[in-house]
Amino acid sequence: RAQMEDNFHVSERFAKQRQDRASLGPGLFYRFRYGSGLELICVDTSEDSDNPDYHRFFQAPDHKQWLEEALAEADPTWRIPFSHHPVYCAGPSHDNDAEMLETLLPLYERGGVRLALAGHEHNFQVSEVDGRTFVVSGAAGQLREETPKWFEEAHTTAWAAQAHLLLVEIDGAEARLTPISGLLPDGSLHVMTRSIRGTRSCGRRSSYGSRGEPSQGGLRPRRGAAPSPAPGRHASVVEDERPRAALGRGS
Repeated sequence: RAQMEDNFHVSERFAKQRQDRASLGPGLFYRFRYGSGLELICVDTSEDSDNPDYHRFFQAPDHKQWLEEALAEADPTWRIPFSHHPVYCAGPSHDNDAEMLETLLPLYERGGVRLALAGHEHNFQVSEVDGRTFVVSGAAGQLREETPKWFEEAHTTAWAAQAHLLLVEIDGAEARLTPISGLLPDGSLHVMTRSIRGTRSCGRRSSYGSRGEPSQGGLRPRRGAAPSPAPGRHASVVEDERPRAALGRGS
C-alpha cells in the first residue's frame, strides 16, 4: 500500500485539500463535485491489518466522522459513492458485506445516495434496495463466469458474466448506466447483454430505475424484488438491441 501511495503521489495530491474534502493516512477518502448536481465520494473499504481496534479503514474514528459529515444531508441531486468492495453482492465468490451494511448503508440512506458503484466480484451485477441502485462492475481485466449464488440475499435484479467497462452518464434527474463489452467491426460500441437470475436475455433495449418502475424499453425488476418507491432521481441500465446471433464476447 505504501508503494501505491508513493506511485500515485497521494500525499502531494491531497495535502492542499480542505479537511472536509479528504481524509487520509492510513486509508484514502475524498470527494469532489462536478457542476452543481453531481458529487463523487471515494470510500476506502480496504482492510487495516495494522490496527487491532478496527478491521476496515472506514471504521476508523477519524474516517467515520469524515464520512458522517460528508453524508450529513441529501445534497446534491446525485451523490455517488464508489469503492472497491460492494455493499450487496450475489457472488459467486463474494456475498453481502456485513461491515459495510452496518456502517456505510445508514450513511448512504441519510445522505440521499441513489446509486453506488463498486467492483471486487469479477462480473456485472445490479441490486436494487429501498429505491437505491447498487452496481458491481468488476470484469474489466478478469472474468468470473460461474453463476452467482445469493440472488435473493443481494436483491439482484440483473447480472452478466461478460468482460466490460461501465459508462455512467448523468442527465438531470437520470443516471444512465451502459455496460460496454467491446467495439463492433464498424467501430460502434458493443453494449453488453444481461441475465436475470441466471437466465440469458437479449434482443431488446431495456432500462429500469431506482424507483422500481419500468422506463422506456420495458425491462421490469425481477419478480418479487421491486424496491420501494423513491421520488426524483432515476438510474437506468442500457442493454443490447441486436439479436443473439450478432453478439460476440467482446474484449
